[in-house]
Amino acid sequence: MTQIFSVVRNGHQQKKFRDKLKVEYNSTCPISDSKNLNNLEAAHIIPFNECASINPNIAFTPYNGILMNKQIHRKEFEPYKFTFDIMNYKYISDSHIEIPIILADHSLHLTISQYKNKRIKLPASCLYCLRYHYKEFLKKNKKSYSDINCLYLKDIHKIDVSGAYDADNDALFLDVV
Repeated sequence: MTQIFSVVRNGHQQKKFRDKLKVEYNSTCPISDSKNLNNLEAAHIIPFNECASINPNIAFTPYNGILMNKQIHRKEFEPYKFTFDIMNYKYISDSHIEIPIILADHSLHLTISQYKNKRIKLPASCLYCLRYHYKEFLKKNKKSYSDINCLYLKDIHKIDVSGAYDADNDALFLDVV
């Protein structure tokens, strides 16, 4: 017998979820650094409507959320126009990682494009959900990991022991070995 789960979104749970994320992210979008709470939303990494089929317990847990600028969340993150590069994150503490952003298409005029070389600080506990988002991003954008690597490689202008940099000397990768 197959067990069917359901998750119902209600305002009280969503508010609690957002409040947890406000604490985790210090009321700041980790991408845009915006502190305007009227413009910040609790973004589900694994979309809310997919949580029931995966594991209903993750729907409102902080490791399935990022406090995110409303524009970036609704128009760019939810439709998989960008994701986080789970193949290139690094631990910066026991509890947090820095992770770059991957864009679906560099030619699109997206708000997120201005942050394409920024390494975003996220709780390490988000990695499990980020893997799901990454996999869905690749599927929806018909990309393989080798396609993604090429996006970064073509931007490299200089490499030294501290990292790889573009023509404007912005860091693309850090800690080159």
